[in-house]
Amino acid sequence: MEACSLDLRERILRSCAESGLTREEVADDFGVSRSFLQKLLRRMREGGSIAPKPHRGGRTPIWRRAEEQVRELVRFKPDSTLAELCQALVAGGGPAVRPWTMCRALQALGLPLKKSRCTPGNRIVPMSRHCAKPSCGGWRGLIRNGWCSWTKAERTPP
Repeated sequence: MEACSLDLRERILRSCAESGLTREEVADDFGVSRSFLQKLLRRMREGGSIAPKPHRGGRTPIWRRAEEQVRELVRFKPDSTLAELCQALVAGGGPAVRPWTMCRALQALGLPLKKSRCTPGNRIVPMSRHCAKPSCGGWRGLIRNGWCSWTKAERTPP
């Protein structure tokens, strides 16, 4: 959310001083909250500036302390999984981070998490208890007849 401009703040204060409207009515007229109007009036009374305060920013991510170390880990072994990168970061004296934090770090640094084609594939395991062998009916044995429109028997005209 952006801060209200200095011009809008001055018009709000002028309206409070000259119009004789209540604070709620002034806040409604300008589309600001009552608490914003109260804070603005307090800042004016205390002699401070009515200009918007600078944005303070958020917390710095924990992995920023070890940014170069993360780059080196990926450069040294680009096939590492997120968990392996987290372990290597801690082993190298960096902060302990979770895999999802490491993923955000790699995205922010523009580093790939793509595995090389030379890495052996994962073990292939069956995804279903049903047998997909042709002797058992193949994939048709996985779907009961009549459950799907393309497995129903064709109708013959009378």
